[in-house]
Formats: sequence, C-alpha cells, structure tokens
Amino acid sequence: MRPNWTEYLVAGLAAVLLSWVTGCRFGNHSSQTIKRTHSLPTYAFASELSEVRFCAFLEGVENPQCGSTGTESAPAWATDLIPGVVAIQMDGEGSTSGALFNPLSTEAFGLSTTFSPVTGALAHEASFEPQAFWWADGTCMNTFTLWQDGQATNAGAPESVSGVKVSGRLGLAFTGINDYSGAGCAQAFEQIELCHADAEQCGETEPENNQVLHEALVEMFAPYLAAGAVTPAQLGEVRAIGYEVSFE
Repeated sequence: MRPNWTEYLVAGLAAVLLSWVTGCRFGNHSSQTIKRTHSLPTYAFASELSEVRFCAFLEGVENPQCGSTGTESAPAWATDLIPGVVAIQMDGEGSTSGALFNPLSTEAFGLSTTFSPVTGALAHEASFEPQAFWWADGTCMNTFTLWQDGQATNAGAPESVSGVKVSGRLGLAFTGINDYSGAGCAQAFEQIELCHADAEQCGETEPENNQVLHEALVEMFAPYLAAGAVTPAQLGEVRAIGYEVSFE
C-alpha cells in the first residue's frame, strides 16, 4: 500500500530532498552531538565555498551527466557548517576520528569525520538507512551516501576568520549521492517525469495534493536542470542523482 501524501511529504520526499533542500541533520552514522571542550584537540581552518556541481545518472548511460551552478544552490547544511571557517574537534589525543563543526555557532551539531592532524588529510564516508521511494510500493529504495575528501595546509590562510584564530586552510569536497534501486524504480521515475511536467498527472485524488507534489518535484530537480545534468524529458530515466560541494 502506498503511503498517503502527507506521510510521503514527511518521510519519502524529505529523504530525497536531503541532498540540497532541507538543511536537516544526518543520521547516527554521520552526525554527533559535540561538547566543546578545551580538553580535546581542536583545529580551525579557513575554508570558503568555491563550487557546486550536480549530476544525474541515467538508465543505460555509463557516465553521469554533470554541470555546475552558482554557489547559491549549495545545500543549506553545508553552508551552515562552513561559513568561511570550520573547526574539527578530535575524539581524543592521538585519534583520527572527530567532528566538523561551525565555530561561529552555539549549536552542538557536529558532522563525523576522519582527519589526520599529522598529514592534514581528511576522508570519510557514511551511508544512511534506505528509504522506500514514492510511486513504487516499496519496490524502489533510495539510499543516500555522503563522502568527504579534503586536505588541510598551512599556506594561504589569514590569521583569523570572523574572530576565530585559524591554523591553515582546508580544501574540502562533500559528495552526496541518492541512489535508487529496485524493480519499481523505472515506473516510479516515469511517474515523476509526468508529475514534474503537469500536476494533474501526479496521481492523487485531491487537486491540492497533486499541486504539492508537483511543486516539490519542481523544487527538487531545479538545480539539476539548471546545471544541465538532466532535462525534463530525461527524468524518467534517472537512477541516481547527486551533488558535489567544494570549499577551498
């Protein structure tokens, strides 16, 4: 049985929009509540948003179609986390596990990471629990994976950013992929293509519900269309979508 439209907006579509719209907090494997303390090693770096790319992986096409957009399309969670400066609090002395956090914010949110204070290398991967995708009756699952890849250097950084003393500059890329798998995905994206083009084709009995779904899909795919990663006529062929947000 399909969930009703309100359940879908809260769960299904929200999971899909995670990659750039919601600015939500991640699951247990990627986020943590941090207690800021001077007893744990903490490093701060200058890091500025430089590029945002969106990609679409189409059925039967080996390589993704990608394109860049303006930095205003960056997901809110990324710009909230790194507003020109970012800090890394390690889990303990000698540990390479820690959390990225915004040193200008009072929030206790941290994004789990793996960082070597010795080499300056940063790398991390986290996948989240698969979510049942809409229009597929549980036969199409959406899995979101987030990769981090970065390198800290001592060169080219100011002494401080917004009052925070920094020890260098961090180049960092976040790559997020929503992968859709299962026998029902082809049918689901065919319906998405129709609903994206025309609210009356969204399949709900109430016109206002159709309009909500249509507008959500238009918002969801807007940056992918703007980047040239996919066309409206190709939405039925989508099997994965993703983005890369780069800081330097």
